[in-house]
Amino acid sequence: MGEEIYGGDFSCDALLLTALLKMVDRDDYYFIKAIKEKMFEELGEKPNWLNERWVSNALKRLGFREKRRVGKGSQVRLTPKMVNTAASKMLPPEALIKIYETMKDNG
Repeated sequence: MGEEIYGGDFSCDALLLTALLKMVDRDDYYFIKAIKEKMFEELGEKPNWLNERWVSNALKRLGFREKRRVGKGSQVRLTPKMVNTAASKMLPPEALIKIYETMKDNG
């Protein structure tokens, strides 16, 4: 999947942004565990380095800092606008076009 979207220049943060683009559809708090699972789905495998701590640190690095702890784990507040802004800063336009096309095809 990464090779298809990013033309071989694969970035872990780009993978995270791809997952966020596909799952964030409203202003809400999202479980970090759910974000990790979406990244596994996008990647097609479960690498050892990809855990909730890595996801949490990557979200902070990308500027998503509003977090909270709840009974079932940690959540981060995300909005479609925040995710689109971060993705447009980091991903090349052709990668964004491919991501949006796959989102449209998958409904």
